[in-house]
Amino acid sequence: MHPPLRGEAETKQKISKAMSGENSPMHGKTGENHPKSKKVFVYSNSTSTILEHEFVSYSEAAKHFKCSIITVSRYLDSGRLFKKQWVFV
Repeated sequence: MHPPLRGEAETKQKISKAMSGENSPMHGKTGENHPKSKKVFVYSNSTSTILEHEFVSYSEAAKHFKCSIITVSRYLDSGRLFKKQWVFV
């Protein structure tokens, strides 16, 4: 690795400051506006044709069911019943 160039740290700091807050390309992109957001549809095991819940993101579903985002993701991938009642699609 090369030694840092004179002024390199200052330049990085200026760029970081210029791209923060409202100037950030990700500013205001939360929930369904976030580019990586994926919807989660939840059906009851007893009535698999009737949609019970619809969430704009994994994090919204995780908050509702009081579990982690990873748990939501794993149940979506596996197709297993969540809490012996819910099917995540």
